[in-house]
Amino acid sequence: MLILAQIVIVISTCVVPSIAAAAQSSTDCNHSCGGGGPLQFPFGFSSGCPIQLNCSSNGTAMVGEFPVQTVSSNNILVKIPAKCGRPIKTLSTLFAQNYAPTSNNGILLQNCTTPITGCLIPSTAVQTHFDLFDCNMTGTKNTNNITCYSQQNQETGFIDYFNLTSRGCGYLFSSISTTLSGNGTGVVLDVQEVELGWWLEGDCLCSENANCKTVEVPVTRGNGYRCQCEDGFVGDGYLDGSGCRRDSSACHPSRYISGKCGHRVGVLIAGAAAGASLMVSVGLMWCWIRRRSKSKNWKTTTRCLSETTGITIPIYPYSLIEKATNSFCEKQQLGTGAYGTVYAGKLHHNDKLVAIKRIKYRDTESIEQNEVNLASLATDRIAKGRLEEIIDPELDTQEDEWTLSSVHKMAELAFRCLAYESGMRPSMMEVSIELEQICLSRRGSVKSNAADSLQASSSCSSMSSVRAMQLESDSGSGVKRSSPVSVQEPWLSGQSSPSSFSLLNHAVQ
Repeated sequence: MLILAQIVIVISTCVVPSIAAAAQSSTDCNHSCGGGGPLQFPFGFSSGCPIQLNCSSNGTAMVGEFPVQTVSSNNILVKIPAKCGRPIKTLSTLFAQNYAPTSNNGILLQNCTTPITGCLIPSTAVQTHFDLFDCNMTGTKNTNNITCYSQQNQETGFIDYFNLTSRGCGYLFSSISTTLSGNGTGVVLDVQEVELGWWLEGDCLCSENANCKTVEVPVTRGNGYRCQCEDGFVGDGYLDGSGCRRDSSACHPSRYISGKCGHRVGVLIAGAAAGASLMVSVGLMWCWIRRRSKSKNWKTTTRCLSETTGITIPIYPYSLIEKATNSFCEKQQLGTGAYGTVYAGKLHHNDKLVAIKRIKYRDTESIEQNEVNLASLATDRIAKGRLEEIIDPELDTQEDEWTLSSVHKMAELAFRCLAYESGMRPSMMEVSIELEQICLSRRGSVKSNAADSLQASSSCSSMSSVRAMQLESDSGSGVKRSSPVSVQEPWLSGQSSPSSFSLLNHAVQ
């Protein structure tokens, strides 16, 4: 008994101070600001918090003079309203001991004395969102003095404060942050926002059931870290915080049956029966709505086609088409082209002879998956400034200035085309004009004479006219051309045979 008492005393002596220290650390930090919900450790609004934010008089979390939008386990999103004449020194509030802007931002500056190039935000995107913003005291529109700065820092992933402020710029106008879309195939632009990455200095002090992510602290290049609870657990993940606890809401059917979630088997069976009844009711209602919608859409489509073309265009159901061609019998084939096979058919309700083209099936699932993977790869490499990983290795970007400039222009054009928002993507006319300008700039780079420039412009811009004349010539001479050897040549079906009334009549007999 004496030995047991000594063990209890020793345990109490070792454990109680550590529990008290954790409780003291937690109580010294005020996590609430106004009527909003409390922030998780390590964020708070008092000096006892590892990462202290400001609390405004109206209960808004602030970083300096900028309102905080969201705080997550990886970053802080801060609102940077567009404002003319904001001093450049205001940027210093975004660079603190435990947070700084990441490389996913494009910082918009004004009145810069040194040219800035290589921004990850296309200039057209900046002009689109801030074109109507007036910074002129006289009332005239002027956005030409807005310069975008970004830094692809592959070592730390943060923007360097000294590089940013040494560009000779006078004012901080706003910011645009970029994030990948949910499926990773596009880019979402968050206008007038800046993304701050955060960390705690030192080695990992994460709780049980939490993962630790190391961070290289900018400027000091010291060790930093962030903690995050594993799947199935909730909490802040820190030893000095609330740690991680199992998510009580994640009750499985086996736990319901065993009663560990506080429910009886009868409740589970009643819930399943109610769910099944609801699903049957919804299914019957869906069938009824779909049948009515199909009939309505049929009439609407027929009316729209009639109004657009000025003539009545009949629409036939698939079953009638299948019956007219004897289930697409081979004996009624008129010819096969690049996109499908043409059949002769007879409509049974009026004995009218028709030609029916059946489009070939394409395995679009695998094609779309390849397109998604390639689009995601291109977006990621362009955003990180690693163009050498996706361009042709035969291209020597150091060979001349034109090659390097053209690669960057093509990368910017591709970045815009892969934008997640449709309004940010350029039209085909804009793409065509941009490609033509790149083609023409090659002639200008070697300083050729005026005649060579005119000839280059003609060769680039009149290509479509030449192709059109070539098509007319082939059509007039009755020459049939097979599949082209180049994407610039017209693609004509070489296997289709002409269909005529006599051929249709012969096929269906």
